[in-house]
Amino acid sequence: GRVFRTKGECEKALDRELTEVRLRKTSTFKPDFENGEGGWVVGYDYDDNSLIAIPVDNADYGEIVRYATEEDALKSIKENRADWLKYLGIKEEE
Repeated sequence: GRVFRTKGECEKALDRELTEVRLRKTSTFKPDFENGEGGWVVGYDYDDNSLIAIPVDNADYGEIVRYATEEDALKSIKENRADWLKYLGIKEEE
């Protein structure tokens, strides 16, 4: 059900998905954000041109959506609060 503009785009997307499946198989860690045990994430440091591991305490980022500025991110939080809570699987207490 997905559409790509070129065969190359399709092949690149498939390769990335297969890579993600392989990487997910390397860990069985289940985070416990409420107790500050978010684990670590892998990122890329462009200054050092290297992969790095970064701790994640109690901040659940889900599948990360990035913004250019802090103001843009805060605006999205303000305008889309309910969607963000749903996206991150957070149920508000009644």
